[in-house]
Amino acid sequence: MNDPLRLQEQLDACRPSHDDLALPEFSEAREALRGDGEASRRFAALRRMDRRIAESFREVPVPPALECRMLGAVESFVAGRLDADPPQLERPAVDPAVSGPARTSDARTSDARTSDARRALPRRRWVLAAATAAGLLLAGSLFWPRPRPVTLADLSEWSRDAAEHSVLLEADAWKAYDPSRFPELRWSPARWRTMETPFGSTCHVFDFALRDGNHLFLMRMAIDNEVDLPSVPYQGLGGTGPWKVGAWHEDGMLHVAVTNHPTALDAFRMPYRAT
Repeated sequence: MNDPLRLQEQLDACRPSHDDLALPEFSEAREALRGDGEASRRFAALRRMDRRIAESFREVPVPPALECRMLGAVESFVAGRLDADPPQLERPAVDPAVSGPARTSDARTSDARTSDARRALPRRRWVLAAATAAGLLLAGSLFWPRPRPVTLADLSEWSRDAAEHSVLLEADAWKAYDPSRFPELRWSPARWRTMETPFGSTCHVFDFALRDGNHLFLMRMAIDNEVDLPSVPYQGLGGTGPWKVGAWHEDGMLHVAVTNHPTALDAFRMPYRAT
């Protein structure tokens, strides 16, 4: 990308917990990050800043009893609105002696007042519903559990479990691989899918089916939590069982590869190795 301002705008538009660089509209930024080391470092710095801002908001201490006072204020507001609702207006009795234009005028006035009252009630109900929703949202923001930092052990356990269970068993979730959708991949997977992670983000999973019947799964995601990983070649994640796991940072994204072949991960990462 020759326009640095446009590149900066696209990098700023990338959401911290999403793989926006895989979208077609970010293709220019994706290509720039692949060929420009300075742009990659700047993008990584943006990611770190986004994570720190998110963490600073999550770590702001809530003053004692603040949530009780705010919820009490919402309840008082709702109760006040309920008390302020006027009773249903009843149609006044009409004196049989009154007839003609005077009776017609009184009836029209009564109908207008009743109609205005009926129109006002839905508005009051809407105000009450909005106030209640605001109170619930506030309570959720105060009591919702805060995410803990992601560790290498978390990545290892989750990726092994995903490879052994979710990824292999959910056959209907896979899609045929389209090279035009992921032009940044240096290898062509047999298929791909999206999957929710326990780290508050969605990842792309690519299945590089091996000739001997084994698999190598590449999981690429953006997470808000800082994970200390190298860019090349990869960091092996310990664990037991048949799956070998490696993780690394590249193009501002977290990559986790898991395979049940003893040497496939080394061969897969060979083009990325430092010389």
